[in-house]
Amino acid sequence: TTTFADLTNLLSGAYAYTPFVFKNGVRGKDNILGGTKWLVFDVDDTTITASETHFMLSDINHHVALSSNPDNEYKYRVLIELDSVVDLDPLTWKHFYFAVAEHLAISIDQLPQSQIFFSYPNRPLMSVTDTSPIEVRQFIIEAKEKQQASATKPVSTAQAQALLADPLETFAYCFECPLTGPGSRSMIRMSYHAKDLGASLEQILDLLNQVQDYWQYPLDDIRFERIQQQVRRMF
Repeated sequence: TTTFADLTNLLSGAYAYTPFVFKNGVRGKDNILGGTKWLVFDVDDTTITASETHFMLSDINHHVALSSNPDNEYKYRVLIELDSVVDLDPLTWKHFYFAVAEHLAISIDQLPQSQIFFSYPNRPLMSVTDTSPIEVRQFIIEAKEKQQASATKPVSTAQAQALLADPLETFAYCFECPLTGPGSRSMIRMSYHAKDLGASLEQILDLLNQVQDYWQYPLDDIRFERIQQQVRRMF
């Protein structure tokens, strides 16, 4: 048992770790005992650097640590503190895991719940441990709904165009984002979402400007330029 803040000791050394306990110490999806109060996201394919992710998560307790290559700021691990223990079956867990990552605008690898991770000494470690853990209730509800729902057909081209044509509704989570906290994160999430719907770079940059104009207190120029630079790297 340890605190989330004390995980810095783990991430500063050479260790193998997992958020879960395994029955008889044998790793496997059927041997997971209980739940966890923190998540580990493995980031290997992204246009967002570790330091940019650290900046976006400034209102949530987290750790960001580079992985095997100390010179590659695009490969890293993100650990997120949860406000309560989450104990879900493997299929529902998968939906929960990706729902949190999508909300945080983190592009993650698809890994099993029983994945083992490694920490490395002499790596930059960026942490925030004095704000708040992420609230899990909404993501648990979403995960259970997705698990219970039947498979849905992919969005058609016409449907995607209709969604892009109604940005205030489609991207309401960004336009109506709270004025403090996750503003940058919601813009990146919207950019990923719009790109998945087929939007071009120019369309996404226009969406960002629409959000800036819509918000009563828009991002400052330097912060907004950082967001635009991150979006350009997506293409």
